[in-house]
Amino acid sequence: PCSEIYAVPMLKLAPGKDEDLSKICKGITSGHRSAILPGKDGVFYRLKGCGNDLQGFIVQKTEGFVPNLGIRGSGFADTSLRELYFAHYITKVLQPHNIPVANYPIGYWKYGKDLKVTSTGDKKEQPDNQMQELDKYCAVFRTLGERRLGSHLLNGFDMMLRAIIKIAIDKHGANEDYYKLLASIYPKGREEKKFETFRVLENFEPPTIDKKLMSIKEWAAKPVYLQESYDVLLLYTKLTSKETMSTLKKIIDSCNDFKELHKLLAEKEKPERQKLLASAFDSLAKSLVGSTKTVFDYLIDIYTRLGYEVAMTKRVMQDEDINWGTFIDHSPVELHCNAHSNNFAVIPRGFNNLIAPLDFDLSYSRKDFICIVRERTAFGTYEEELFDSYVNTERNELSRGLGGDENMNFDYTIIKAAPIPTLEDKLKTVVGFMLRDVMIETFMKTFDKIKCEHVIKNTDTCDPIHPLIKIALILT
Repeated sequence: PCSEIYAVPMLKLAPGKDEDLSKICKGITSGHRSAILPGKDGVFYRLKGCGNDLQGFIVQKTEGFVPNLGIRGSGFADTSLRELYFAHYITKVLQPHNIPVANYPIGYWKYGKDLKVTSTGDKKEQPDNQMQELDKYCAVFRTLGERRLGSHLLNGFDMMLRAIIKIAIDKHGANEDYYKLLASIYPKGREEKKFETFRVLENFEPPTIDKKLMSIKEWAAKPVYLQESYDVLLLYTKLTSKETMSTLKKIIDSCNDFKELHKLLAEKEKPERQKLLASAFDSLAKSLVGSTKTVFDYLIDIYTRLGYEVAMTKRVMQDEDINWGTFIDHSPVELHCNAHSNNFAVIPRGFNNLIAPLDFDLSYSRKDFICIVRERTAFGTYEEELFDSYVNTERNELSRGLGGDENMNFDYTIIKAAPIPTLEDKLKTVVGFMLRDVMIETFMKTFDKIKCEHVIKNTDTCDPIHPLIKIALILT
């Protein structure tokens, strides 16, 4: 562990053949430009801007409306200092609501101008002298987690569900008729939407009154989501009804077949992950002793709790006039939006939350906002309608992401469906989006400040959800 986190700026690089390993701090790469470094007493630090992959700082073309060259792998004065400030500010804003922030600000490093910046990261290559003159920063945080809600947790549950479906087909006789039976649980018309939750979600925005949009504060003072928003969803009360649970018996029995589920999930994993899975399944079995609930019940608990936590975070930030990071960037017709599921980190037990928000390097508040869209008449000045529109976009994008349509510049799905869906694909879809539906229902109600009695109140004391989360993270 590195005990001298403040001593000297560090760079993320692969050690050379003749490197003195005693002088190297071992860390974990995280994304392209960050690393996780272990400290004392179980504390971990996130270094954001400490090198591009294992290449150091490199120069790359920035694609967009105005292509240019830029340094990759570092932070900059404006983004690094902004994130440190907003991580602290948002921590204070969320604290009264018992919502933790994943990265707590510590400080920053500023790299010397003698550090090479090359076009490929090759240590032997001549530096780019012009880029080398630019100031390069790394923001340092104490972190609660590295694994993300979208890429890791939800993706891991999707992988788990696929194994559960395979068991249902192979051992419990799930077939095309059973698929049609499960499909009939949904509201009418959902099959036409391929059951995918995001396909029935609409983008809502404040109404126009006297040729002016109602302010988002006035609009959101009443429920944003009306009854028709719920009519298209498979709601929690129906999913958990005796009739539906009876219909889902083949799926529920497959969830509880730990031996076969463990075997399917572990067969393609490396030995070290197989050991972790064995331990997680053992913990799951022990945690269910004496419980009247099934594994599928606890999956519903996890999904509804996630919908609650995402909505609570978004609503508090919106009420406090904080934009996560949505604006027109390189393209005048394409928004950059930081409000997505991969900007929630999965955090350890002990915080009464499963996830925590992060990535505030592009955040801003209403009082700081000016319009930077040259084509708008308000360019260079504060524009209430545009700020409100951006904040509202974040709510829409978060709900669509939870509904299965993630707004990111990469596809994090590990297992793809076949071009012509198999029975396994169809059953996985119809069951998986049942869970997404109740997650979205909980998101909508929580955002509108409607109490959801079905959301588990204390995640720390709900033992079975933690090994289930661990299994999902091991798989990804």
